Amino acid sequence: MVWLRVAVRGHENPALDAGRIMAATLGLPLLVYHAVSERYPHASDRHHAFILQGAQNLSQELHEQGLRGVFHVERPGHRGPVLKALATRAALVITDAMPLKPLSSWTNAVAEHAPLWQMDCSCVVPMSALKRQPTRAFAFRKATLALRQDMLDPWPQVDAHTEAFHGELGFEPVDIERADLATLIAACEIDHSVGPVADTLGGSKAGYARWERFRDGPLKHYARQRNDAARPRSVSRLSAYLHYGHISPFRIAREAQAMAADKFLDELLVWRELAWHHCHHAVSDPRAWTALPTWARETLEAHHESTPLPLEALELGQTDSALWNLAQKSLLIHGELHNNLRMTWGKALLQWSRSPRQTLARLFELNDRYALDGRDPASVAGLTWCLGAMDRPFSPPEPPFGSVRSRSLAHHARRLDLERYGAWVSRASLPNTPSILVVGAGLAGAAAAHTLARTGAHVQVCDKSRGAGGRMSTRRNPQGAFDHGAQSFTARDPRFVRQVKLWEAAGAVAPWPGKLGQFDGVLSAGSNTEPRFVAAPAMNALPKRLLQDLTLHTQTHVQRIAREGQQWRVETETGELGLYDRVILTIPAPQALALLGTDHAFSTALQNVHYAPCWAAMLHGRAGLPWDGIRCSSGPLAWAGRQDTLPDRGGQERWVLHASPEWSQANLEADKNWVAEQLAQAFAELGGGGDHSLDVHRWRYSLVTQAMGKDHLQHQGLLYAGDGCLGGRIEAAWLSGVAAAGAVLAQAGHGL
Repeated sequence: MVWLRVAVRGHENPALDAGRIMAATLGLPLLVYHAVSERYPHASDRHHAFILQGAQNLSQELHEQGLRGVFHVERPGHRGPVLKALATRAALVITDAMPLKPLSSWTNAVAEHAPLWQMDCSCVVPMSALKRQPTRAFAFRKATLALRQDMLDPWPQVDAHTEAFHGELGFEPVDIERADLATLIAACEIDHSVGPVADTLGGSKAGYARWERFRDGPLKHYARQRNDAARPRSVSRLSAYLHYGHISPFRIAREAQAMAADKFLDELLVWRELAWHHCHHAVSDPRAWTALPTWARETLEAHHESTPLPLEALELGQTDSALWNLAQKSLLIHGELHNNLRMTWGKALLQWSRSPRQTLARLFELNDRYALDGRDPASVAGLTWCLGAMDRPFSPPEPPFGSVRSRSLAHHARRLDLERYGAWVSRASLPNTPSILVVGAGLAGAAAAHTLARTGAHVQVCDKSRGAGGRMSTRRNPQGAFDHGAQSFTARDPRFVRQVKLWEAAGAVAPWPGKLGQFDGVLSAGSNTEPRFVAAPAMNALPKRLLQDLTLHTQTHVQRIAREGQQWRVETETGELGLYDRVILTIPAPQALALLGTDHAFSTALQNVHYAPCWAAMLHGRAGLPWDGIRCSSGPLAWAGRQDTLPDRGGQERWVLHASPEWSQANLEADKNWVAEQLAQAFAELGGGGDHSLDVHRWRYSLVTQAMGKDHLQHQGLLYAGDGCLGGRIEAAWLSGVAAAGAVLAQAGHGL
């Protein structure tokens, strides 16, 4: 069996050639296995799309050679130890070498179940050719000169008759050549907030097309223009294709040599391969802080000075440097960063991080999350070089670099045509940027709109209320603010956990270590079983934060949506809102059903979503209770929460009371004043002494009692997301909104 990971091509592939030779020698059939996991670091729609597009090209090549290639996509219903099961049946597993985790760890795990060979398919000079870790380019260049010259002969053709394996696999492979990639990606539990890069398609065909355009034109100017990020086509932009092995470094090197492109060859065969050899020989994780030279760690820590910025601000390119923000925008939208500028971009993080250690972590977080060439040895070496790896000390030391080679953002900006570079990185990634309307400004709608807007998409949001928030709404009056809907939230899904950490670092959310009581006829101490968070300074601040700088139409009640050609016409009670290429509904399922009708493609799924209502009352005055929140399992109340003890609230003592679903349903159409009296009386029976009810609010669709179990629906450019999809938790709303945005980006991207 040949297991491909970073040499995903059917040509000039040492692992595939070795597999054919060994299958013929042993008289056994050959199976080529390729897969994509949900568990690799920073798994997202962006990386998945590039991988799947490459898999399509690989499948075509294998078919032409009479070989059987199978592709496994990990997703719900298609998980399990598929590779392990195949390996236990194989006489030999041959794979392409990758010196970084997690692939190196997965390689070791497979080797426990079958004989395994690793083939270097990424370097012209094999990583095993040197006996120790190279540290400087000049030494590596000298040590590999003769080997490089010997390795650039034409690729030999393998003459071996190989039978394809046609036995049972033990899993259902994806017919990757016919698969709907957007639907396949949407089914995976990965980060849907990082969308595909439509102008950089994966696969050998796209990779070689890019190379040939560069080879036949800008390559001749490479030595002179390669460091100018404002001339992006003066570099090859092949790093993503080399990272995933969609193109052969051997072919690229041969053709560059034929054109006497010495500087390009030096970058490809010395600097790039130095990085691979460096990672291969490293005794520990080359991404670790301890992998940096001792001198670099000591000088960085001794001379560190900074004005820290939250990671979220960096991720969105919100610094005081126009050049750095544009570089980050290039990563965010286009998944690439000019190599020379990446060095300045990386070193600049020292001034915005709490410590050099945090700088290193942020380098990998920002680069590997967004860059298509992230998690590659060349990326690792380039990022750690920013902090002194494979370099020497420089004097005199200066903060925040110490003796590490410095780079100035201001100086780099002066030698760059910033306007020209800005125009390049601000170009649309999508071939035809769609117009998008999000209906509903709760957290699901806000998450969808924010995800789309940061890619450059044209997004508008409308809501029938006076402001953003949905069930995270906040009501204000002279006594203070009342979060009369969602009181707090938890974070369990790793994707949401990461987002909550970003918000927390930026001061947008805060932990709520509330002291809880419980009432089941008797009032007693309760417990908080998992960390809970609240938005600051009010719950509605979170959706407002996501929607800042976007067009939000408030008090806009959508009455009709109709298909018109390839677009959707949206009408409100006051007239027409406009024509949109995509519409995302994030309103409660019954409201969406009333809008779309029972004969729509979504109707069955929407009808299966069930809700329970909730009456909410707001009181103020001293209650004399020792709790910040009380969970109730008997009587009219389900919850009583003290507002003034929440982070960033303060003011007078005030409480929000939530009636139980059963009581709320039984009294759904009751008079508001009567409801207020009943809930205030129930609170008094707990020991609370609020002066009077300020207001009550009826949440007709408060608690989702039965969700559809899908993170979104989509049909003909219309999408549905929100609490009806995954349930009523704040986390579920965010995941659903982001998933819908990811689906829009995937469908709009050329090739998906």
